[in-house]
Amino acid sequence: MPNYTCDDVDNAFLAESGRLGGALAKRLSPRGKWRNIIPFGEWEDGMGVVHNSVVWERTVPANLGTEWVQNNPSDGAGGNDQCELIPEIVKFGQSTRSMRKFSRNIRTDWFCVEDLRDDYSIREMLNGVKQNLGWITHYVWENRLQDEYIAVSEHKLTENAAMNIESTSFSGANPPTSKLLNGTLEQIYQWMIADGAGEGAIGTSEGGHPIFTLFTDMNTDRDLIRQDPELRIDFRYDPDKVKLLTQAYGMERAWNNFKHVYNPFQPRYEISGGNYVRVQPYKDPEAATKGVKQLLRKEYIYATYADSIVVVPQVMKFQVPKTITDPGGGMKFDPVNYMGDFAWLNIKDVKCNPRGRKGFFDAIYTSATEPGLTWHGFVIRHLNCAPVRKGVDCYEYEKFGWS
Repeated sequence: MPNYTCDDVDNAFLAESGRLGGALAKRLSPRGKWRNIIPFGEWEDGMGVVHNSVVWERTVPANLGTEWVQNNPSDGAGGNDQCELIPEIVKFGQSTRSMRKFSRNIRTDWFCVEDLRDDYSIREMLNGVKQNLGWITHYVWENRLQDEYIAVSEHKLTENAAMNIESTSFSGANPPTSKLLNGTLEQIYQWMIADGAGEGAIGTSEGGHPIFTLFTDMNTDRDLIRQDPELRIDFRYDPDKVKLLTQAYGMERAWNNFKHVYNPFQPRYEISGGNYVRVQPYKDPEAATKGVKQLLRKEYIYATYADSIVVVPQVMKFQVPKTITDPGGGMKFDPVNYMGDFAWLNIKDVKCNPRGRKGFFDAIYTSATEPGLTWHGFVIRHLNCAPVRKGVDCYEYEKFGWS
């Protein structure tokens, strides 16, 4: 008999002890839109741990304004003769960027079938488990996609008087002093168009202007539209042209050539010791009636700084390994879905689980971030401004003509 201890099993559900009535309520997280925009591909096996991608760099002829030469009759001297033009030589270049896989394993506690006999409304409880596991996977990918997009984006702007559109990093010594401004977005837009980002637009306005996506919070969304009192009519776009392109992104409105997308897990920060510190949206686990719960963190809602992100699908791509069950040589493996689908594992063990009466849910996430047109990625760090609250005295009825 092996000499080892078994994992303790704690009944995960409320056991029947006096009837509980009503449907089960579930405290879940909101759903974001990152997985709707960033493309996923397949990691190619047999090429080592680190893969490289190649980017063809831009090549344009130089000498703007002096590149055209006057044609002259041939005089035997060469140079600018009509038949003896001096050619301009264009050269090409490529850059390589590396990528490698990262993984994460999330697992539940053990479940015991004998405990389930006595638990309250077990079928609904297990459906709640499955729904919560689905939310966990969505939350994991939403944050991973967002974090990687911020990391690979080459433009990291700070919304203050010294804003530098070519900045590639954030510094706690140079914090934002302003909310996100339309003027900043207009500068970004002009840069993106001149830099060829139009190919990554999700559609065009009626005037033919490319439309890009802006992931931001609800307050910034509304404030951007209210900033200029003289501009009360948004540009209109042809629904037949862009409706199908934008439906999947959950977008409701466009303003100033950007479609505003609500980002429920917007990165927010405070500065401590001269460095940015990420404020998480949910608190650490605390005791519930059974097990633990995680409540919304007030400090996240009122954090001082936040990121709004211009999202272009071509900036990056996620590569996920394919499932391997038979690599050859007579070796067989159980299938693993690396997108984080939770599998029920009922692993028999001669001492701890001889009859297979215990099991747990397990998910493995694996991906590599393939850099794409990273120069089209823009992240703007700005003040996180709470909605304006204006109150009136409850008894000042005459001000409003009430009685």
